[in-house]
Amino acid sequence: MRALILFGLVVSGLGACTGGGPGNKDDGDDTGVGDDTGVPDLWRAKGSGFVYLLDGTDDHSRVVVEVAGTLTPRDTEGYYGWLLGGNTGYLAMGPFDVVEGEVLFAEEHGFNLFDDGYASFESYVSETAPISPGNGTPLWGDAIPEEALTAVTSLLVESTATPEGDGSLRSVESALEAIRAVAQSGIDNFVDLPTCANTTEAIYNAIGASSEDIGGSDEVSVIPGIELGIASTDPAEVTHVSLVFDDLTTAFYALGGITDIEEFQREAIDQAHDCIERVQAHADAARNHALVASCAAQSCCDGIFNNIIEDLTLALDGEDANEDGAIDLENEGTVECGIEFVSRLIGFPIAIGFSQ
Repeated sequence: MRALILFGLVVSGLGACTGGGPGNKDDGDDTGVGDDTGVPDLWRAKGSGFVYLLDGTDDHSRVVVEVAGTLTPRDTEGYYGWLLGGNTGYLAMGPFDVVEGEVLFAEEHGFNLFDDGYASFESYVSETAPISPGNGTPLWGDAIPEEALTAVTSLLVESTATPEGDGSLRSVESALEAIRAVAQSGIDNFVDLPTCANTTEAIYNAIGASSEDIGGSDEVSVIPGIELGIASTDPAEVTHVSLVFDDLTTAFYALGGITDIEEFQREAIDQAHDCIERVQAHADAARNHALVASCAAQSCCDGIFNNIIEDLTLALDGEDANEDGAIDLENEGTVECGIEFVSRLIGFPIAIGFSQ
């Protein structure tokens, strides 16, 4: 599916202990008691991490909250959060469980939260689930910084350079899906061998931004609606992949460039770049499968189309190269991986004791 907008939590301490006594206040297993037993209340707001809007059933439809170095809430309390700014005003989340000082919370909402306007996060400590933001003790909260959002807009949201005006990562995803659908149709709706040859030629040209008459029919076959190739051996050719690379470079300098960019942002851009290089490699492999002048039987056509579908799927979803049952984003991911790492660029520091 489609991937991501990131809310980063960088959290420092709030308040102080309400009593003396032994104990390490920074131990993630501390929990305040503060009752008539005389045990001091050591709880305080602390921790660091991120909130993401990741792709789920829709683009940016899944909320993920990750916090490390926090304290377990008091026995009678819990941590609750809110997304704010959307069409419904706010969305409730939680309670957030704390396990060994860490929070890992995920929730699917079924619609594009970012498009709906959810761009800030607040969390509270409360004895019961609050019915609206503002009830309880403020914990973590802030909004997406405009400069970070601007840096990734052309990758994830909108671009004047792509055929449909989508962000370049979204656009390459849509183009790969469209070309794969043509290959699948070649299997499902087989007509004859000449039509098969025209279809493989069209796929070859759509992937490589070319206009070649492979079959020698004096006509060049193309896929209607595919106005931009996936990748090209000509470095001067504008393609989906070249647009993503250009937008990653623009984001790098918008976020501070060589001297001022945050290390996590530099790493995210490098990793996204690696993901898109793998997209190009799988797309090139699919294109090579399409380089066939003619087939003598329908089974030959089906084999070619299946190979094309397989490589285009790898370009979209990634490849489990080490066969461990999972796609490792850093080493095996492709388009979805690029979307996730770009979303990490929109990290923002969270204020403790934020204004309500």
